[in-house]
Amino acid sequence: GNRLVLQGTEFRREPGIGLGGPSAAFTDPQYGWLVTSGRAGAALVRISPTRQRASRTTWPLPIRRPLMAITTEPGKVPGAGDASAIAVGIDGSVTRFRPGSGWASEALLDSNGVRQRTPRLRGVAWPEASRAHAVGADGEMWLWDGTTGLWERDQARPLDFDGNLVSVAFSPSDPFRGYAVGDAGVMLRYGKTWEQETLPPEIAGADLTSVAFAGNRAYAVFRAPDGLRSGVIYNDGGGWQVDQDVAALITDAPQAALLTVAGLPDGGVVVGGYSILLKRSGPNDRWTTSDTPPSDVSIVAAAPFRDETGLRAVISVFSRPYPANRDIAAPVPGESPQVLPAFPLPLYGTVLREGPDGSWRDDSGTDLPDAATGDEEPLFSDQVYALALDTTGKQGWAVGGAVVRADDGENAVEERERLQTAVAFRYPADTVTPSSGTAPVPVTTPRVRFAIGGHAACRKACADQANLDLAADVGLRTTIEAASTVATQPGGPRAFIYTGPRLENGLLTTREARRFALAATPPAGLPVFAATGADASGAGFAPFSSAFGAFPAPFGGGPQPPNVSTPADLPGVAPAPGQTRNHYTFSSVGLHGSVRVIVINNAPGSLAAADPDNVPADPSQREWLINALRSAKAAGLPAIVVGNRDLNVRGANKNHIATDAADIAQLLVDEGA
Repeated sequence: GNRLVLQGTEFRREPGIGLGGPSAAFTDPQYGWLVTSGRAGAALVRISPTRQRASRTTWPLPIRRPLMAITTEPGKVPGAGDASAIAVGIDGSVTRFRPGSGWASEALLDSNGVRQRTPRLRGVAWPEASRAHAVGADGEMWLWDGTTGLWERDQARPLDFDGNLVSVAFSPSDPFRGYAVGDAGVMLRYGKTWEQETLPPEIAGADLTSVAFAGNRAYAVFRAPDGLRSGVIYNDGGGWQVDQDVAALITDAPQAALLTVAGLPDGGVVVGGYSILLKRSGPNDRWTTSDTPPSDVSIVAAAPFRDETGLRAVISVFSRPYPANRDIAAPVPGESPQVLPAFPLPLYGTVLREGPDGSWRDDSGTDLPDAATGDEEPLFSDQVYALALDTTGKQGWAVGGAVVRADDGENAVEERERLQTAVAFRYPADTVTPSSGTAPVPVTTPRVRFAIGGHAACRKACADQANLDLAADVGLRTTIEAASTVATQPGGPRAFIYTGPRLENGLLTTREARRFALAATPPAGLPVFAATGADASGAGFAPFSSAFGAFPAPFGGGPQPPNVSTPADLPGVAPAPGQTRNHYTFSSVGLHGSVRVIVINNAPGSLAAADPDNVPADPSQREWLINALRSAKAAGLPAIVVGNRDLNVRGANKNHIATDAADIAQLLVDEGA
């Protein structure tokens, strides 16, 4: 999807979008259109030197667990400046938006007042100002009491109930008429106790995946566990019935698996599933299918709205069938039925907005899959799991997050814990903007400080996306800038040390290394040193060394900072002009004392594996390390050792632990590091 722009006699590579395509038209090198492919199928992409104005604003959240559902304050327009909202998610996450102050975390409390952090909440409803309900997996049912301001277990929960609830909704005109739905035919009706509803016999045992009100009519989506049958049931107050009009429509689309439903107060309703979007403009209208439904994606959340052309929708999609079909064993006479776990979360997705002509616009701005793998490239979109928009579709909220799973067996839990995010977007972008600022970092305690960071890395080559504000660039640059600000204080960090890498996969090229060095270039006043990563090993070291050659000595060939000195007993061989070392040591002198810093190269997997490429050409980096530590000890200086690979043999990421971790860790202890 990249393009080449001719400037003079040379071509300059510019970042593209999507998978490329068969056609393009340009009025000049800066303005034009591309036909390309994204997660939702073919797309028409506008090329311009200026960025399109954002349609939404990201708001800061006090949590980092994915948010699964959102509800807005009853009687208020969603997204309005005076409207509150509640969002819930996994691991007991509850957060409330308060106008004028932003999102604040709230706690689920047990009968002893202890905060509960394990409930996996999947649905939330706020039927009246003084009462809200949250439901989730394993029978979780919680009630917020507006008179106390506390979340407590819902005492109306059925006795011994342990079903997986996924959605809850109340009538907009009757706060005492509500339903909670879940796996295996669970449909609970609100009352003094939540009671199981009688469902049509033809959907017995089906999973109920979503419930919503459109006007006074309740709708729910059902899906057989094997995924071979799905549909819609509705209730006008006299009991649940299968919607035969929907059944007739999806008979013509046998691959369709319905998943989610959302309604408007005037009776408009939309139902989404795999490669299908159904609409009903009002209670007296017939169901229709979208003229141009996104193909080969699952609609996991939807919000209907009206424009001058009729009923439209904003949808969140996942780029494969969801949820996966479940293999359910036949019941054994005399044994309890099989208890199934809750559906796992989709990993990432795109928000699409339907236009007046039926076309779809990417509201996320990150629908950029890689041509070879289909993976998100170069930006990663947090999946949106829930939408709460007003009837015009122009203001409201979208919430979600990301759960990146590891495939390394016993470490999957730790990795999943480390890679969870939460996100809240507000529509439109300029309705109300979040306040932001910086907090001072106190450095009054008398001690020597360094700022150390690592792994601000692209998954693979990314220099072509230099102007897209990639996390690898922004994270490294802003961290160094922040450290530089703190360094202006007495006792602030004396240097920033980056432990690599730039690329998680592959070796550095000249272009990648130059972009890396540019992102790592500090403001005046704070020296930056670096350890080599695996991407700067072997053939990758020459581009790395050349790009960082002007950085301060003894790392590079630039001027040595005033507070840095090279040990006289370990001078080493200077690198060629404009080149760098890949292992080195220096003394840092200043307020509160001196410290010896030792940077090793274990990026290839171990010190021995790096020996063939040592710069300086020490035959054994392990012996050099011992000498460097003993030199520091002889000078009476404490020593810190920095490298790329993890020396903790019990670290969560087994793939990043050095093969000589135990040996080198013991060496550091023995030699007094």
